[in-house]
Amino acid sequence: MRILIVTDLYWPHISGVSRATSQLASRMKQRGHEVGLVVPRTGPALSPHSMEGIEIFHVRALRVKLVGQNVHFGIPMPRAMSGILRKFNPDIVHVQTPMTIGHAISRATARHTSRLVVTNHSLPEITLKNIGGKRGLPSSLRSAVLRGTVSLDKMADVVVVPSDSAIQELYGRKAFRGKDLLAISNGVDTELFSPRPSDLGDANEAANPSIGREPTILFVGRVDLDKDLATLIRAVALVAREQPVKLRIAGNGKHMGEVKKLVAQLGLTDRVHFTGWLGQADLLEELRDATVFCLPSVYETQSIATLEAMAVGLPVVVSDGGAVKDLCSDGVNGFVCEGGSAESFARALGEICASPELAARMGEKSRTFALAHSVSVPIAAHEDLYRSLLRGNGVPDPLVKFSSTADEVLGQAS
Repeated sequence: MRILIVTDLYWPHISGVSRATSQLASRMKQRGHEVGLVVPRTGPALSPHSMEGIEIFHVRALRVKLVGQNVHFGIPMPRAMSGILRKFNPDIVHVQTPMTIGHAISRATARHTSRLVVTNHSLPEITLKNIGGKRGLPSSLRSAVLRGTVSLDKMADVVVVPSDSAIQELYGRKAFRGKDLLAISNGVDTELFSPRPSDLGDANEAANPSIGREPTILFVGRVDLDKDLATLIRAVALVAREQPVKLRIAGNGKHMGEVKKLVAQLGLTDRVHFTGWLGQADLLEELRDATVFCLPSVYETQSIATLEAMAVGLPVVVSDGGAVKDLCSDGVNGFVCEGGSAESFARALGEICASPELAARMGEKSRTFALAHSVSVPIAAHEDLYRSLLRGNGVPDPLVKFSSTADEVLGQAS
């Protein structure tokens, strides 16, 4: 198949979307397909070129400071979009972002023979929160963002989301009734993200050197409003009253100043450490050195960072809001806490940090769940979806199984 993957968010922008897009493109190429990638241009004008066998098409973009990073919003011309389609002649166009390039290529696809798949990695509410900040957006702009997301999804043959909870959220909206919606996990590379050989299921200090150190809570992601780091930091302050713990924050964002101010106000400067964005090797070491992974956000459609932590064998503490709760079976591979409640998160984090045996047992269950989301599974699901669309068969029913919840997987494993 000839597969054209389209995204407004790509390197050097660091996000789950850019990582999921890169993974999908490279894995499809490895499976023998011809793959093209349409991305915003972040530098001087470039002609279409290949990178690791993937043909790259650049769209001129305007650089805007957003969520602590320079985001490049494409300025796509209809003629240029049609030219990309004529040159690459895709069987499938797969749009990863409901933004300017995604909309333009989708409109052009309507005049082409390609089938159109759209993945919603982010619900509209997350986009609105990130753009509008604490004050929010004017109602006219909020309406425009929501209309834009809905109009793009209406153009698609199939809309994909990464989790069951996200698909249920969309099904509840009038605009999506009657639309083919499908849950396919982003997946995780369980060969790369794996425990140290001595770590998994071993609470013995000699075998697992991280156990002998002060318990470490790890957060990985953007430092922005939707991640609700304030709740996590207040929870750490409560835990620190009872036992020595550290919090490490791996990431960056436009609210870093506010987060550091809160850390200082709570007297946690010596307990909270900021690493900034990490490369893959350093991130893997951070994960392997941690005791527990925590994501307090209530706005996730899945969370690649949480999947990677679980693949390494960490227990997870997550919010009961959004789709991240699908990754945790409460009391089995971690705890699901009340969103926004520092007390709820403190109880869960404190219990895990106080018991190496509990952390090891829960971490082993996390690894079991991550293996069910190993990247080969969702890649095969996307491949089956593409083939089904090209045959004119629509959505193959069994694909809904490719985004199982922790309760389903770990309930079967017990």
